[in-house]
Amino acid sequence: MCHDCCRKTVEYYGWLAGKETDCHNLCGVHDPDLWFQSVMGVVRTTTVGLWRNGAERTGYFKTSSGGVPKRLKWRLSVRRGMRGAPVVAGDNLFISSQRELPSRRGGYLYRISLKTRSVHRFRGTGYYEPSISGERVVICRAESGGDNRLVCLDWRRNAEVWQSDGLSGFVMSPLIVGDWVFIADFNSVRAFRLASGKPVWQTTTGAVASGPCQSATTLIVNTIREGLFAYVAATGRLKWRTVPPQAEESYATPCICRDRVIVVSKSRVASEGHVSAFRLEDGQRLWSQILPDLGDASPACDGRRIFTVGLQGTVSCLDIQDGRVLWASCLQAGSSCSPSVAGASLYIGDNDGWLYTLDTRTGRVRWRYRTGDAVFGSPWVVSNQVIFASSDGYLYCFDL
Repeated sequence: MCHDCCRKTVEYYGWLAGKETDCHNLCGVHDPDLWFQSVMGVVRTTTVGLWRNGAERTGYFKTSSGGVPKRLKWRLSVRRGMRGAPVVAGDNLFISSQRELPSRRGGYLYRISLKTRSVHRFRGTGYYEPSISGERVVICRAESGGDNRLVCLDWRRNAEVWQSDGLSGFVMSPLIVGDWVFIADFNSVRAFRLASGKPVWQTTTGAVASGPCQSATTLIVNTIREGLFAYVAATGRLKWRTVPPQAEESYATPCICRDRVIVVSKSRVASEGHVSAFRLEDGQRLWSQILPDLGDASPACDGRRIFTVGLQGTVSCLDIQDGRVLWASCLQAGSSCSPSVAGASLYIGDNDGWLYTLDTRTGRVRWRYRTGDAVFGSPWVVSNQVIFASSDGYLYCFDL
């Protein structure tokens, strides 16, 4: 390759090996983003499981028609105080036991067979949601004293494959794309090789308290007070950044839907805040809508509508084109649960332990179910089933 950007891009999309193309067709004007849509034609068949059901983090399950839960299929005891969200890859469900820094005993990562419901656990790796690719599971290990590390496990062999050097401050859900792993810690973004754990690049950002998302070759990171940062995923080169609303903070992972990035921010002293849309290509602000009730939950998007939930329990639906509020609905209590969408159904939990199904067209509550404690983790929809985790220590699976 005559250009360094071409070499790095081919390395980034390792599964393109063997696809014939010359350097000019690959990079055009030395920008790997320009060739992605025309050159990318090979899809990996490895089973992948990512929090929010994809690298775009939309929380949209397009392979399911959704629907109202009909009956409780099973309830499985895991661990009381469960704050993680289920992530399904193939016939296995993975979930971490907690979402804050662990006690001296550490947290757990659980693997549950959806066929047999057998439970396997890995000690000391239960911090935020894992990412899965084939037999590899990548998750953050957080120890007392701030010794946080990125850990890769082989779930079949029940063995650790590699671990990173120490990470600082907040550490969120990692993102696997191809043979790459991306992670944001307190003030930086890092890229590693999935196979070996070898560091590839690292760049400094503002303080970060949410996970990255990605579409095509653009990696998006949301900072607490300094806006969005967009990088070329293969190199870490900064493409653009945004200016956030004044006196607001953002702890929510953004999502990428169609050609835009959706992000939620809230006031530092009240529950109101903004939902904003930016163009993925260049970061141009397309619209920004103020809402009276927002929180730290990530938005969901089904391609036409955006769904948010606030600390006081207000679920809002916005038009993705212009940010118009289409409807608002109130839950029984406040919520920090990022909603999930399948078909015409929105699935969400609240801090009083209720599970809900809302109609995405009207906001009407179509179904609800009471668990024994708060529901923090985003629901997962798979094979006409919806799976929730509750802090009462149980996983709940309902037929749709």
